[in-house]
Amino acid sequence: MPASWSVGQKAALMAGASLPSGYAWLRWKYPNLKTDVQFFLRLVKIGKLLENCQKSKLFILDILEEHARARPNHPCILYENERYTYAEVAGNVNRTARWVSGSDPILKKGDVVCVLLHNGPAIVWTWLGLQKKGIIASMINYNLKGSALLHCIKASQPKHIIFGSEFLDAILDIQASLRDLRIGLWMINDARIPGLLPPDDVVTMEISTVSGEQFPTVPITGLGDIGAYIFTSGTTGMPKPAIVTHGRAIGGGAFSSIQVGVSPSDVYYIALPMYHSSALLIAASGCLYTGKPSYLYLIINLLIFILSLKRERAVEGEPNQRDCVSKISSRESNISLAIQSTETVLGGTIAIAKKFSASHFWDDVRRFQVTIFQYIGEVCRYLLAQPKRENDGDYPRRVRAVGNGLRPDIWKEFKTRFNITQIFEFYAATEGNFSFLNIDGHVGSVGRYSWILRRMLDRVEIVDCDYESGKPKRNPDGLCVRLPLGSTGLMLLKITEKAAFVGYRGPEEMTKKKIVRDVKTKGDAYFNTGDLMKIDVDEYVYFIDRLGDTFRWKGENISTQEVSHVLALFPAILEANVYGVHVPGHNGRAGMASIVLHKGATLDFSGLYQHITSSLPDYARPKFLRLLDEMDLTGTFKHKKTELVKRGFAPDGYGEVYIIEPSRKTYVPINHDHIKMLTAGYSKL
Repeated sequence: MPASWSVGQKAALMAGASLPSGYAWLRWKYPNLKTDVQFFLRLVKIGKLLENCQKSKLFILDILEEHARARPNHPCILYENERYTYAEVAGNVNRTARWVSGSDPILKKGDVVCVLLHNGPAIVWTWLGLQKKGIIASMINYNLKGSALLHCIKASQPKHIIFGSEFLDAILDIQASLRDLRIGLWMINDARIPGLLPPDDVVTMEISTVSGEQFPTVPITGLGDIGAYIFTSGTTGMPKPAIVTHGRAIGGGAFSSIQVGVSPSDVYYIALPMYHSSALLIAASGCLYTGKPSYLYLIINLLIFILSLKRERAVEGEPNQRDCVSKISSRESNISLAIQSTETVLGGTIAIAKKFSASHFWDDVRRFQVTIFQYIGEVCRYLLAQPKRENDGDYPRRVRAVGNGLRPDIWKEFKTRFNITQIFEFYAATEGNFSFLNIDGHVGSVGRYSWILRRMLDRVEIVDCDYESGKPKRNPDGLCVRLPLGSTGLMLLKITEKAAFVGYRGPEEMTKKKIVRDVKTKGDAYFNTGDLMKIDVDEYVYFIDRLGDTFRWKGENISTQEVSHVLALFPAILEANVYGVHVPGHNGRAGMASIVLHKGATLDFSGLYQHITSSLPDYARPKFLRLLDEMDLTGTFKHKKTELVKRGFAPDGYGEVYIIEPSRKTYVPINHDHIKMLTAGYSKL
């Protein structure tokens, strides 16, 4: 080192020499630093996007129309042999809004219309067309029938139902009740059934008869405006219509798009039902907002985030500190405007399957040149169960997977056999206020709750709980018992102004039941996920199980109360206790019901089979029955489930156990051959 060098030059040289060793130390000390910072910075971008949407009053519908103006011929939707450009989809959105307005001019902002459609282009422009009128679309599960379907319609309190022609019989079965409720019926002949003549009080919805020219959009006042209702079983009873705000819709889509890195050239394949938030918000909405973020954009937004933290502290501080707030706000505004002027938002393409098919899944991926597909755990298992083909893993483009519920024991096999570039496993709830996403491919994890997120956001707590009641346990101070890393417990998500929990349509009590107060400090409030989760010592987050009155089977949340209600309508049954039991080789839990009969009654198993198949979708039907002489109750006359869940479906002498037999349309006594087939994974439920 020359003697003539200044102190500054010498210091710079020493600092430069120490950079590699410093970086190596950081990588050793924090091996996940890169992905942790990357995830956090992307969250910052999503937050700024929502702020900009609030200021500009531009939301999903506006983004779609901007795409239609900027790139009208870019493919928006691929479906079977059909292709719809952004201009064509925007035109059909206008047609839907114009047809609805002409058919019922009295409909106003905030009114509700139920949407009962199978997967396809129509569900997209129907949802957005209603949104253009300020009408709330209540997305209905198309597997429902009878009382279960009527329950969801009643809970929505709609003015009309828009339904596909394939569901005409299901609607006619409950038509008398709908007539009493004065609910109008609009049918789309999306199945193209020739010569279909609906009853006089069913109006055929033909949007092709009206113009697709621009229809005036009812203004949205902010992120908190309601955009849709999406039903969730929750953990406290019957299915409930969760409120999906416009902020939630665009935030869910942006979360998927930005964290996964969706680009305008991507094709996103959706084979999951679009009445679910995963397909509608994560996938479809995520493809509308695309564009890989620049690191300069992220760094500037991180600085803005830090400034906002300082501003909040300044506002809460002494009076002389408040003078700096306007200067900081002005500086943020200028930076934000500069960022917006360089940020281009372009839309990708969604390829929609009417329903999931394991035998045609990969053919669709190749045909549509898919780059991203959405899954649930059962989808992956069904795909692996298909006979191996020579072209497994052979696609025109690289393929990524986004979803939830992929079992750790098949994760690597699934990724390797089908040549998946990256698996993005996520955790989210329709009504939830925080989400996780696995961006580093760690097997079995739904993401990380890193020290960065804990320090900067502090949104998540894992607390001890009573597994029977699902309620958090309290310490002597009345606060929740928070568990250390590595422990399994109930996950609670902090409710703040920016992470709001808006709850459900209906009685306020439904929403209040999901809020836990006095968790860390007196007066705080958290959303009760109803899920058992674990954050391990390496800060990876894992979904363990569900608590409460729901369980998950074939990717669907099953309400035990709903199934119990259907069983109780069968004449011979006095009471039914419904729960889920683990079946080897299957994701989730299969439905089982312990039943007590009326005194002197005998059970007609064939009649019961017919009853439940006419009232419940396949995934909600009990796969096992246990006949008991009397029900085990708590001191407050509630059904005890824990011991029954532990017993499972084995014929252990505690009552008589039966298994569903669809080929014979009945239930039959379970035997050791059934047990052997189920355990070996050869029997399909």
